[in-house]
Amino acid sequence: MAREHHARLCWSVLVVLCAALLAQPGAAERPAADVERGRQLYGSRCAVCHGAEGDGRGPVASTMDPPPRDFTKGQFRVRSTRPGDPPSDEDLFQTISRGLAGTAMPAWAGLPEADRWALVDVVKSFSRRFQGDRPVALAVTETPDLSGAAVTRGRTGFRRFGCVDCHGEGGRGDGPSAKKLVDTSGRPIRPFDMTTGRPKRGNAAADLFLVVRSGIEGTPMPGYAAALSAADTWDLVAYVRSLSDRPTAAAAPGISPASYAAAAPSAKTN
Repeated sequence: MAREHHARLCWSVLVVLCAALLAQPGAAERPAADVERGRQLYGSRCAVCHGAEGDGRGPVASTMDPPPRDFTKGQFRVRSTRPGDPPSDEDLFQTISRGLAGTAMPAWAGLPEADRWALVDVVKSFSRRFQGDRPVALAVTETPDLSGAAVTRGRTGFRRFGCVDCHGEGGRGDGPSAKKLVDTSGRPIRPFDMTTGRPKRGNAAADLFLVVRSGIEGTPMPGYAAALSAADTWDLVAYVRSLSDRPTAAAAPGISPASYAAAAPSAKTN
């Protein structure tokens, strides 16, 4: 009898816990897709740069350096997924929300979340790459102490893993291979100057960890998820952060989209 009572008690506790979990909204919960709303927003906020067809050929695209993203290729700079996988929906949402430092891509955090999710669906609709299997997210291990010994190890790893070839000894983007680098479109591209402290996705430790692990699509920067341990990756993060005295910050562009919209009054604005 005591054993049966214990079993019933355990079952009751399990039922209560499950009910409580089901009653709480999930952290990644998103509203149902609103295709029409997404298209309207894209036409009024995004097409002026990225083009009505998502091909990066909007009315003001030729004035931008770097140029707007061509969504039809399905390649994106900011990802938290393994090398070779497209970005997750959450990656696209974060890019729309935070913008990209050093580019004309603004932060749209002022838009309601539902609107930003609607734009995610529009962006995905331009490329067949998102029709495959769900991308696999990379794990971000617990952030260790990134000072002292970690910086020293990271400096050694920066040379040993070949980072200096492109980024240079001091991380200024002036390595011996820097002048020869091009992106997948054949356009010359300069390695990131780490002393600026303004990487496109932000300079938080977890952001830098994911850049090293996932790589930057469309550029010569590879993903090291299979080549480096998490410990080696964190050491590199420690060294990269030591090259700049800027405080931790999310990516934030310095150019307002309104300036581009004003330069293209013929762009679709409905």
